[in-house]
Amino acid sequence: MFNAFGIGPPSLGPDDVTMVQSPVREHCRTNAIKPDSEEAHDLARELRKWFQAGVTDRNRLRKLLASPD
Repeated sequence: MFNAFGIGPPSLGPDDVTMVQSPVREHCRTNAIKPDSEEAHDLARELRKWFQAGVTDRNRLRKLLASPD
């Protein structure tokens, strides 16, 4: 995805957003976390960081969510 300013991490495209949202939604559903809660938003931000750092395997992203801090 194009980053207009070339500063910071690259922007996420639609497929990337889906790749990050899917494991977060599954984790929230499995752990009774409200999808619109601050905890869910924190999880999504953390997973986005991992994704932008190069972790693009969906199963690895799920494992990162499941692992304790």
